[in-house]
Amino acid sequence: EVVVWSNFVQLPVKIVDEINRLPETKQSMILDGVDRGNWEYLNEIVINDEYVLFATANYQDRGTNTIIAPLVDRFDVMVESRHPGPNLAFQIGRRSRLDNPLRHPEFERKFQELLRSQIPYHEKLPRLEELSEAFGSYLEEKVGVKGLSKEERLRIRRQIAEIPLDLDANAFLRMVLAELSFCYRYGQKRSVEQCPEGCHYTGYLCYHVKNCASNRLPISVIGYSQALAWFLEDDEVDLEHVRTVLPFTLAHRIQWRDSYISKKEGEGRNDPLQIYLAKEATEEIFHRYNEQRDYLLDALAVACRAFEGEEVEPLEGDHPIYEEIKKEIEGIRC
Repeated sequence: EVVVWSNFVQLPVKIVDEINRLPETKQSMILDGVDRGNWEYLNEIVINDEYVLFATANYQDRGTNTIIAPLVDRFDVMVESRHPGPNLAFQIGRRSRLDNPLRHPEFERKFQELLRSQIPYHEKLPRLEELSEAFGSYLEEKVGVKGLSKEERLRIRRQIAEIPLDLDANAFLRMVLAELSFCYRYGQKRSVEQCPEGCHYTGYLCYHVKNCASNRLPISVIGYSQALAWFLEDDEVDLEHVRTVLPFTLAHRIQWRDSYISKKEGEGRNDPLQIYLAKEATEEIFHRYNEQRDYLLDALAVACRAFEGEEVEPLEGDHPIYEEIKKEIEGIRC
């Protein structure tokens, strides 16, 4: 039996329209592929060297399904494709449907022929790159948009990855992660365990969320904060970069308690509820960080000394981050 790989698997840029109309079984099928770029079937494998996934999702209705949590977590950011407003919408409506510079039948035919050919996948990749660059030259001539070569893309990724986080960005993100993973009673947040009434940490986000932040969250926050700093030509990732990116990396990942949603959903806003709640959460933690900044930096400095082997006592504090620091220092001593 010969495996015929779909265009979706072979192409580095993957777009799923209306992803929440896919049944859960189909969603599960693409998990590993969109996470690591590995696609396996009948002992054959395609490995995407470069890959990115874009998806659109409709607002919930009778025809939509729930996007499974593992797939949701594999998206770095969520944004709303907003209505452009009446004036821009009118201008869009005036454009002729024949005016579509992205369509090019000859290039489409060449891409289809290459993707359907029986050439080994690793041999297709350089040919796909050549076709892409040729199409890029056409777009540059037609609409004035210059694409990036593979070498340019790799160079930019390296530059982005080398941008360091400054002290405030580092400490603020640690505070965020503490509030989204901490549970005093049960050791950490778990979606199957709810905080009891009267918890000492009721005023923090750990009380209002049902699930624990995954390890993909800091990867998304740091990566997109570095990209934003690179785009703005800044030398470091600072607090404002993280604060800007954070709501869009949180919005789709947090499962809020019903009581928190009920309290917030009637408030005036310009964003969908998920993004609005994430922005509100970001500002809550930002306010707490500003109040405790100097003390938190001291606490982290003490923790650093402890990890270097020095006998020190952790600083006491009311925020979950101090309990987490204390647990880690105690773990070193055990």
